[in-house]
Amino acid sequence: MQCGFCKKPIQNQFYRTMNRFACGKCAGEVQTVIDRNSLAAGPFANAAIAGLAVALACGAVWAGIVHSTHFEIGIVASFIGVAVAKAILFASGKRRGTAYQWLAAVLSVVGVGGGKLMLRGWEIVDYLNEQHEQVTVNSVLQFLRDWMQRSPGTVFGIFDLVWIGIAVYAAWRLCQAPSITVAGPYAFRPSASAGLQFSTVEPTDAPINPGAQ
Repeated sequence: MQCGFCKKPIQNQFYRTMNRFACGKCAGEVQTVIDRNSLAAGPFANAAIAGLAVALACGAVWAGIVHSTHFEIGIVASFIGVAVAKAILFASGKRRGTAYQWLAAVLSVVGVGGGKLMLRGWEIVDYLNEQHEQVTVNSVLQFLRDWMQRSPGTVFGIFDLVWIGIAVYAAWRLCQAPSITVAGPYAFRPSASAGLQFSTVEPTDAPINPGAQ
């Protein structure tokens, strides 16, 4: 009987994971991956900071591209979700799970929505300059607020929801944890009549021992 991962012979006990038999060492490595995906405050905080920074940076880059080309390439905005998810995975030490999926989804919305608001802010600045009016942060914010109150559909259109949806979907998928379980250990003894065969298979109470073979 061989381990389905390292191909080494299994002695005395084995595990089942990912539709394979596994020795204690390989089962321990799989369990390490499962444990790493559990929620921890430090890695989650690092992921949130990195994800937010990347979301805002990507939103600003997208807004700058649209403003300079005068062509709203919405599909570029959808890649913000990929960038945010990659940043979260990197900052958290490649941790995945529901909490990281929601974090990536929310920050993807922040990135695309923030980029859209930055773009509208640029347009307001251009308009105020054409009207020879004073451009200040307060005047831009006031104009943007009035604009959203009068006709919110011109600030965020139906295609913006499409790009946001694509970005959220991409981020959600990338941060999804694989469904992995480790069952065992199971003990066995070779059959005396026909070489190495199962004559009894029963679970034992021993914990996973990464050094066991």
